[in-house]
Amino acid sequence: MNIRSEVVVCVLTGGLEMNFPYRKCTGERQKQLSFNLLLKYINDYVYPYSPYYRKLFKENNIKPGDIKTYDDFMKIPFTVKDDTVKDPRSFILQPSIAGQESAYDTAHLSRSKMIQYMVKTLGAKYTRDKYGPKRSFKEKVRQTALAE
Repeated sequence: MNIRSEVVVCVLTGGLEMNFPYRKCTGERQKQLSFNLLLKYINDYVYPYSPYYRKLFKENNIKPGDIKTYDDFMKIPFTVKDDTVKDPRSFILQPSIAGQESAYDTAHLSRSKMIQYMVKTLGAKYTRDKYGPKRSFKEKVRQTALAE
């Protein structure tokens, strides 16, 4: 059973209580589901697209796939204010996009993710497009991808 289906099972066991998805789960089960979602976020977004954490993981020989327990998670060094002051842009998720120069060593945005962002952009109504300068569709897609 994957993480999403387990959350749904927890929700369904409590009826239609959508505001409290973990209500009928035990405390330990809630912790485990939350930790699994955190690990998924680290694997899917933080490590591939965060220049700072990608570099930090490499310097400390941490592979995101090897993080399985809370003790493994605690091997990631704390981030302090001085780290953010040195290079604040490195804390922004920045996927490399084919055909564009990247200032950091990050993973390329997959074609399927780019298509998801294009579809999302088609349905989006941005205030800045109504009142601001005209932007190309390509620029809107790029900014939608960077916003996630």
